[in-house]
Amino acid sequence: MRTLAAILPKLGAEDPTERDEGTAELVGMGRDGVLAALRLDRQELSVEQLWRIDGHLMYNTRRTFATAAEARSDAMFLVDCLEHPDLQVRKAALRDLSALLGRAVKFDPAQAPAALAAAADAVRLSVRDKLPGADAGKTR
Repeated sequence: MRTLAAILPKLGAEDPTERDEGTAELVGMGRDGVLAALRLDRQELSVEQLWRIDGHLMYNTRRTFATAAEARSDAMFLVDCLEHPDLQVRKAALRDLSALLGRAVKFDPAQAPAALAAAADAVRLSVRDKLPGADAGKTR
C-alpha cells in the first residue's frame, strides 16, 4: 500500500510522461500492485488516477470494482481469482470466498497450475447455484 501511495501522485500528474512512469511503476508492482489497488480507498482519487488503476485491474482481473470491499463481495470474481498464477492471490481469494459464503470452500490453492482451471470450475459450479438470482439464468 505504501508503494502504491507513493505512485498515486504520478498517476494523476499534469505531465503525461510522469503519468506513464507512474503506470509503469504500478505494472512493475505485479501481484502486489493488484492487491493494493483492490484495497485502495477510491474516494479521493482523480478521474485520471482511477482510469489508470482500473485499466491495470481490468488487465489483471477482467473486472473493475468501485471498492476493494465490492470486489471481495463478488463470489464469481473470487472464484476467478482461484485461477490466478500467484499463490498468494489464490490464498486470499479462497479466504475471502469462504468468508463470503460462510463456509469452508474445498479448494487447494497450492495445487499444480495445470489442475487449477478444473478445480476452480468445480468451485464455480458449487457456488453458482447459491448466489442471489441464480434461478434467473436457468433454463427449464
